[in-house]
Amino acid sequence: MHALTITKSCAHFICAAIFVTTLIALPAATLAKNSPTQSNADSAQSAFKQGVEAFEKGDYKTALQRLSRAIELNKEFSQAYYYRGRVYDEVPWLGSATSPVPAIEEYDSAIKYNPKYAEAYFRRGTASWSDQDKIECLNMAIQLKPDFTEAYYARGLARSEMGVAEKASSYVQSVLGGVIKEGSPLYVNLETAGDKYLTVYMSAMFRFSITDFTSVIKLEPNHAQAYYELGVARFKLEEYREAVEAFSQAIRISPDNGEAHYLRGLAHVNLKDYPKAAEDFTETMRLKPNDSAAYDQRAVVRFVLEDYDGALEDYVKGLRVEPEQSPKPQVLYTAGGRTFIKADFTINPALHFEAVLSELKKYTPNTIKVADAFYQRGLAKQYVRYSGRDEREKAVADFTQAILLNPALTDAYYQRGLDRIQSGAHADAIRDFTVVIRLNPQNVEAYFNRGQAYYQAGDKPAAIADFSQAIKLKPDFTNTYYQRGRAYYYSGNAEQALLDLEQAIKNYPDLPEAYYYRGLAYELAGRQEKAIADYIQVAHLTSPDEDVKRINQDRLNLGVATTYYRGVARLHLALKVDVSDFDNLNKTQVLDYIDYLKAFKDFTEVIVANPKLAEAYYQRGRAFQLAGLITSEGGEVVGRVGGDIRGALSDFAEAIRLNPGFVEVYLAGAKLYASNRQPQPAIAELTTVIALRPKEAQSYYRRGLLHAGQRSRVDEHPELSENPAAALADYTAATTYDPKFIQAYLNRAVLLQKYKKDLSGALNDYTTVIGLDPENVPAYRGRGDIRMALKDYPGALQDYTRAIELNPSEPGSYDFDSAITYVHRGMALYELGDGKRARQDFSQALLIRPCLTCAGGSVTASQANKAEGFLRKGLALLRRGDKTGSKENLEKAATLFYADGDMPKYQNVKYQLSRF
Repeated sequence: MHALTITKSCAHFICAAIFVTTLIALPAATLAKNSPTQSNADSAQSAFKQGVEAFEKGDYKTALQRLSRAIELNKEFSQAYYYRGRVYDEVPWLGSATSPVPAIEEYDSAIKYNPKYAEAYFRRGTASWSDQDKIECLNMAIQLKPDFTEAYYARGLARSEMGVAEKASSYVQSVLGGVIKEGSPLYVNLETAGDKYLTVYMSAMFRFSITDFTSVIKLEPNHAQAYYELGVARFKLEEYREAVEAFSQAIRISPDNGEAHYLRGLAHVNLKDYPKAAEDFTETMRLKPNDSAAYDQRAVVRFVLEDYDGALEDYVKGLRVEPEQSPKPQVLYTAGGRTFIKADFTINPALHFEAVLSELKKYTPNTIKVADAFYQRGLAKQYVRYSGRDEREKAVADFTQAILLNPALTDAYYQRGLDRIQSGAHADAIRDFTVVIRLNPQNVEAYFNRGQAYYQAGDKPAAIADFSQAIKLKPDFTNTYYQRGRAYYYSGNAEQALLDLEQAIKNYPDLPEAYYYRGLAYELAGRQEKAIADYIQVAHLTSPDEDVKRINQDRLNLGVATTYYRGVARLHLALKVDVSDFDNLNKTQVLDYIDYLKAFKDFTEVIVANPKLAEAYYQRGRAFQLAGLITSEGGEVVGRVGGDIRGALSDFAEAIRLNPGFVEVYLAGAKLYASNRQPQPAIAELTTVIALRPKEAQSYYRRGLLHAGQRSRVDEHPELSENPAAALADYTAATTYDPKFIQAYLNRAVLLQKYKKDLSGALNDYTTVIGLDPENVPAYRGRGDIRMALKDYPGALQDYTRAIELNPSEPGSYDFDSAITYVHRGMALYELGDGKRARQDFSQALLIRPCLTCAGGSVTASQANKAEGFLRKGLALLRRGDKTGSKENLEKAATLFYADGDMPKYQNVKYQLSRF
């Protein structure tokens, strides 16, 4: 039998098909030589039949096994190759990542042994990534089977996509480069086309697609999707009446096609049939309630129809549906000063509602609704897309426009005032809140925020007056007592400050800043013992695991002890401030941070008074690491500088010289070395700690992290060199001395699996973690992986499903761990014979992270404070459908943001709560 050379191009198959027909003339004896025996043929046919049955049921694993067996028995079994290609099409990850190459190879073999196999050409065409190859294969399928509906439809889609401007330009470049030769369906005669070659090419592709979709409709008159795609092609060619007819047929057959209604609406707009366009956009909203583009387009139509109130209503509704989504601009392809065919469906941007919003006040008598539109857009910018000064300034501009149109819009003044506080425009903020109070004298939060603005501007008496009025209107307003207490302290009124701060602590006993300022007030009143107690409480609240009462009182006089513990409180509060977004801290937060940085000065005073106090050197060493601030001559903060690492290490060394058994100093040194990519000194420090405290699990764990070269979730150590054997030993010690040390079990499981290949040991560790924490997602994922490796597919399926239930993630989140969990569950389903659900999981993975093969991994965001933690947990629970748990955590976040005086974040959380 003659051998055939198979390539990756359908064009070669077309030629090869002619050659293969010569086989018919070969003697029967020659053919028999290479033909399977009758027994093998029967067995192959039986295996093939079983494979097809399994494929139809979605049991791809069995299908692949039986089809492969059929091919083993009959190397020329064309249909078996075809169906094996179908299996690879259904579950592409069985090949290589998301590549369709395995399927293409199978279809190649099917065509090789049956050159007239139309279905194989069709499938090969749809699997190909090359548009030229795709078209050639589909052409051959249609030539072999003229009534092949699916092939016409697929070819129509391919041609339509090739007509899009961006893609068309690449084809034209290929023609110019001589890549596409004359005779190819993709060839463009540039001499004939002249300067309009791109338009000619694009138009030709859309015309070709129209021919294909028309053929589909002739063969299958109720093919709704063919009518829809026909409408799309007509729309792109600006044949709007024909587009309306096609979309109408699609809607007749499939009334719930929201996209068809939307595009027919756009076609009606281009035909200037605005009432019908409005009807279509209204139907789109009914079918797709979250489609903000439909609201936007109906707003445009209503504007043209002079229904200005209706237009405003739609614009505002669109913002509320999807505040972050802005309508797409019109995309045109331009070359040589010429504008070519539209590449999307957005109508003339000159009619865009946002472009004429500011002009509406000229047309509508109801300026209040126009004002509300600006106000709602300001809220959207302020709370949903809050990303820094630029968005804040845009929000202020919208609130200002709303106020110009409706001077009685109290909320616009209030929200603009909040933004101006954040921007440091205190005088402007004071004016805004004054208007709010004039319009509504009972507005508690307006008094409170005006007090904040006065306080930040340095007018303490005015701030105290406003805080007092807020308390009068709302006696249980915790944050106001705290803020007024601070204002009294800085005014020198210790007794009033103590009264207010006492009330703040009574209402909210976990607010460390309240204890700090009460400590300062106690100092001002000459009551040092109580001041020390409050400073110690600050440290307990901000670092509950840290022992700060190390010094016996008889070692220090009262004044030095007060200074020392004041420094401790300041140090812990400075460490609590999230300076990662320093530019967006308001003035009060910056001033507080500067105050906390005075911890360094406090410890220096203590060292001068008592040079042999090891604890003071230790604390000052920690203060050395804090970021410093650069200020202008006028005192404004203009930047930041890093901490003094050498100074810190010098102080740590002196602390150890004075007290060689001072464990906390070794720990601080280890953390400092590790954060500066010096693993060996860090390991040496932790080894000393372990020698001093041989049963302290945390020290073994930290050393294990360094040995493993892993990033600490707490300290964010950089990745370092690996010593897996030492890391395993340390994690084992950590779990020995603390049998409930979850992270140590998790880290050990990874090493057992990766380096020791001890799947049983890793399985036991993951199971232990799940026993300790039944909602630990990484443990379920890890155990699922182990069970897959052990071929315990039901167990793996159970674990992956539980991990997905706990953290389903969202489309477009790009969460690698969540996406790969869906992929792995899909693999487990495939192994269990449920190929259809496996394919659904793989599709979901691609929705979450479209590029599965891109570099990825978990990134653990550092929690700026408890409020941020509650906020993240609340939103995560909401994604999981736990509204009760979500609301509880969001309310805690709101309380903490309010207590911190962070009104923008407080308002953001309140906005989230308002959606329940």
